[in-house]
Amino acid sequence: MQPKVTELKNMQTQMQTLQTDIQKLQGTPGNVPVDNVQKQIADKTDLGQKLQRDYEYKQKDAQAFYNRRAAEVLNPVSQQIMLAMKDFAKQKGFSVILDLSALAGDGQTPGALLFFDPTADLTKDFITFFNARPATTAAAAVAPKK
Repeated sequence: MQPKVTELKNMQTQMQTLQTDIQKLQGTPGNVPVDNVQKQIADKTDLGQKLQRDYEYKQKDAQAFYNRRAAEVLNPVSQQIMLAMKDFAKQKGFSVILDLSALAGDGQTPGALLFFDPTADLTKDFITFFNARPATTAAAAVAPKK
């Protein structure tokens, strides 16, 4: 990743230098031919815009590379952790284990670690409960009052 980071930093430096050059040219005293100054400003602006487009493309490319590489490296480790977490939960009798720091969004963690015993899923039980209620209960709750 380091060569990509270095390249992006160098491009940022070039863009900042161009911006500084353009600002200096805009403050050029009146004894310099205006056409020459305007052409230099236009050339540097065009170069800066091209550099900005290249920078954005390379930045997206570097992010995609990072994501692929992180997945390659972290997925096997995450799978091992999940298996160990499942065994730990079963041994200790836990139904759910949450990684609170990841859920809190520390910005450093790629994703929350989460384990739950499929038997702890109450969705089917709730659907059965809900469907067992009389149909008029739901209709009455929604019906407008007169």
